[in-house]
Amino acid sequence: MPTNSRDAPKFRHSEPSEVCQFVQRMESLFDHAGITNDKEKKRGILEYMDAQTEQKWLGFDSYDEESSWEAFVKEIKESYPEAVDDTGSVANLDWICREHARLSRSDTGEIHSLFRKFKAEAKKLADVVGNGFLVNKLMGCFTSAFADVIEERLIFKIWPL
Repeated sequence: MPTNSRDAPKFRHSEPSEVCQFVQRMESLFDHAGITNDKEKKRGILEYMDAQTEQKWLGFDSYDEESSWEAFVKEIKESYPEAVDDTGSVANLDWICREHARLSRSDTGEIHSLFRKFKAEAKKLADVVGNGFLVNKLMGCFTSAFADVIEERLIFKIWPL
């Protein structure tokens, strides 16, 4: 698939949590294209990312001639601790909250982004942390004035006058 195609996978350093999905899509493309050579895969994946990330990945020890594609993928995933495949973590929630800190009522797009990421991570933690912890963590992402407004509206919905 051409790198300038609208549907081409892309990886940007600003979205490190998406590295696993990116690698999976690239492996699917390699399979579909019949690319089995590890060296070709390593070279090929670099074409679908920003220049800053490309320079970092070129510096990985496993980018050398002797290392396998699997070793390269392992090093990629290990270098992005916020990119967890199947298990959630409180550290990931903290990272999401830092990324979306001090949101106010006018930050509609950012709030929706926060909700999407937070819900996905919270779902993975359903058996580990309680709802109260998650609510407190989420409310900490907003300015105190906006958090107060949200809390008042929630209380009113639960105990209407």
